[in-house]
Amino acid sequence: MKPTRQYFVCFIAFLSFLLSSFTCYANQPIDLPFQRTDTSTSGGQRRAPFRTPLTASYTSDDLSICFLYSVGTATISIVDDFGAELYNETIDTNTEPNLFIPIDGWDAGFYHITIQYGCNTLTAEFEL
Repeated sequence: MKPTRQYFVCFIAFLSFLLSSFTCYANQPIDLPFQRTDTSTSGGQRRAPFRTPLTASYTSDDLSICFLYSVGTATISIVDDFGAELYNETIDTNTEPNLFIPIDGWDAGFYHITIQYGCNTLTAEFEL
């Protein structure tokens, strides 16, 4: 086999491997980092540590919210960058700790998710 042809075959094999690896990781879940909306404390008081009671991730198909422990009733709302509310639901985390929201029909852009339970508000942002 000529050296030029051998290089061409190696290049095609490398390119095929590279493209196949992209498709393997294209729809891997991406974690959503939530932040707690801070409420003020009286002067000099220390705030107790806060543990986020859920994990959330998304793919191009759906948004997954899994409560690690029950927090009672929680309201989940999602709005786009223009302020249009695309999703709003109140769930009981005692009976429904896992929630899957289909997002495959949503347009590309930034979305803001808010989860409220008790006197706590968690917020996160994700991009499709």
